[in-house]
Amino acid sequence: MLHFNAAELFLPDLGETIKLNGNLMKTTHSNDYAFCMLGVKPNLMTFRFTEKQKREMLNFGDTALLILDSDEFIKRMEKSAKEKGYKLYKNFVKYFDEQKDHVDIFISLMLGEQNIAFWKRESYAYQNEFRFVISAEGLTDEHLELDIGNIKDISAIMKTSSVLNAEVFRRKGD
Repeated sequence: MLHFNAAELFLPDLGETIKLNGNLMKTTHSNDYAFCMLGVKPNLMTFRFTEKQKREMLNFGDTALLILDSDEFIKRMEKSAKEKGYKLYKNFVKYFDEQKDHVDIFISLMLGEQNIAFWKRESYAYQNEFRFVISAEGLTDEHLELDIGNIKDISAIMKTSSVLNAEVFRRKGD
């Protein structure tokens, strides 16, 4: 959804102006579903959580599910979405400073309207978010479930505090 606060929208085809007072203007992707998780970009040689991340991420709970094989996890998500006839988009979220104009946001929208789901205000950058967006045309349920099977073989359950104090090193050759 595109959020507008106290704006006017001029519709030249109708010759009308609509006043928007904090209402939401729906897009064709307004009913998409999102699954968000913290992600470590694969091109980093090392990754360590910042103090802000450690503070903020504890608010998400005391238990974390660590995905040990992200390629397999993504493959299972894609397979399940395809079987249901859903479109699945995935990417790292990009963070922007809302005090500046960003041509790159508009360019990404020209490449696909669904890309709006991968932009977030810079104040959330500590989340290092990787996001799946599922477009399920015609579906209006409050939530959506994908059956990706048992992921015990590609994941581990850990205390959030243990994960936040870890340091990630990329193995040589990977």
